Amino acid sequence: METEITAKIFCTRNEASKILERNGFFFKEKFLLVDSYYTHLKLEPDIEYQKLLESSIVIRDADFNRRYGSVTSSTLMYKDKLYDERGEVVSETKKTCDISSSVAANEIFALAGFTEWCTKSVNGYVFKKGNNELLIQEVDDLGLFLEIEEFPSQRGQPESKKMKELIEFAKSLGLPLGHNFNEKISYLLFKKGMTSIKTKQTETVTVSFDIKRK
Repeated sequence: METEITAKIFCTRNEASKILERNGFFFKEKFLLVDSYYTHLKLEPDIEYQKLLESSIVIRDADFNRRYGSVTSSTLMYKDKLYDERGEVVSETKKTCDISSSVAANEIFALAGFTEWCTKSVNGYVFKKGNNELLIQEVDDLGLFLEIEEFPSQRGQPESKKMKELIEFAKSLGLPLGHNFNEKISYLLFKKGMTSIKTKQTETVTVSFDIKRK
């Protein structure tokens, strides 16, 4: 299992890139990810993140823009996460297999009665310094996030120690970050989507009530 942190960035991507470059990082590559999350559970606005993710399978489309050309792939994925006593993620293992068509996979899940609860579109920008890499994620509808996976030098350390070191490292970069270093991007998108649905339902009820009054 690997440990990682994710935090909100409160500046533009260009500003964040310049801060990383001042810290000795250089831009390595850009990629596009589109993740579709499916579950067999009934979706409720207050469903717990752990319960939702443990029941979910992800269909991922990836497009890496590398020096020698574009590399695309479609993958079926399950995220096996380890949680602490507060329900926070401390590490995860991604179990994956390549598939020939994400379109066909989406159709199969829909026919099997699974519900798509999140579509996460990310433009990723990888920065590297020595053996260490970090990622700026530009997430549709949410903004910028910093993601750092455990460094090679941390392998074999306890998860709590790795997490603490990664947070300290992130803070040392000088980026304007939020206080939460365990942001759950897919869950944030789910909550935003459920809020939007609830707002539309309220608007529909209000309009219907006004029509009846008239």
